[in-house]
Amino acid sequence: MKEIYLEWYKQLSEEIEIISKAKWKKLGKTPRAVVISGMGGSGIVGDYVQALANKRSDIPIFVVKDFKLPIWISNKDLVITISYSGNTRETIECYREALKAGAQVAVISSNGLLEKFSREDNVPFIPVVKGLVPRASLPSMLVACLFVLEKFGIPLTDKGELEEAIDILRDGVCEEEVSEVASKILNKLPVIVTLTDYAPLAWRFKNELNENSKIPAKVEILPEWAHNDIVGWEKPYNIENYVALILKPKIRASELDLKILDFAGNYFEEAGIETVEILLFGKSLLTQLLYGSLYAGLLSVILARERNIDPLTTTSITKYKEYISKLISV
Repeated sequence: MKEIYLEWYKQLSEEIEIISKAKWKKLGKTPRAVVISGMGGSGIVGDYVQALANKRSDIPIFVVKDFKLPIWISNKDLVITISYSGNTRETIECYREALKAGAQVAVISSNGLLEKFSREDNVPFIPVVKGLVPRASLPSMLVACLFVLEKFGIPLTDKGELEEAIDILRDGVCEEEVSEVASKILNKLPVIVTLTDYAPLAWRFKNELNENSKIPAKVEILPEWAHNDIVGWEKPYNIENYVALILKPKIRASELDLKILDFAGNYFEEAGIETVEILLFGKSLLTQLLYGSLYAGLLSVILARERNIDPLTTTSITKYKEYISKLISV
């Protein structure tokens, strides 16, 4: 699992190559709105794309992590269904609802039922790098989704940003630093804190710690944190059982953003909670999100090693998938 993360820069380049070899033209008309449907390691792609779109697009992008779409979906809209396996029941249901509503549809997958259905229904299918677990295929699925949006007239990135992302991922993160952070998390509940623009990254940290390290984690987003959760630390249970991870962009954030982050860090420290600052490198939001995701992946597998746990197995998810497959037929 660790080696897969360390080769993310290759995965990103490989997906760009896959896309460049395809004979694509504009896939369809520019939609009124976009819905990105996906679950788990595939679903986080929609969160990242939405964060990018909030800064660069006047076309709203919504994320659905469920088996049903919003009631307003029509032939004016685009639904992108993402499932690395191609067999995610919730995403298959959204695919069917999108077709029924007459929406434009695109499928991103490595194989599975969704690839089969897309061929049968003459729906654009964008392949991703094969042979990975979904959460480790983030770079591939993210690039594929950005490509689909560009082909529908919604460009959210450019060649320069993708090249920067490849360079940052190739340089990697300091494993010694990550190992030190992992030792601070061991036997504690991490609270991941960051700004609104980086909320999807905080959720990614949580999800990686859940799936790879097999521990619960908490997410708090500023400035909303300061209007509710902040009070919960006035009289908390077992204060020594928590550690705060502050995700802080190295550049790009405004002075106000940084001051709010500093306030949160100081607040946790004054409350007696160990606080760790994790810097996010890169000039663009895309690069910062991918760098932070690499950090989260390595952190979670190093922590898994410290706990003598296999990061690849997700027994409880398998149990749920077996259950939901009985409820949603294909």
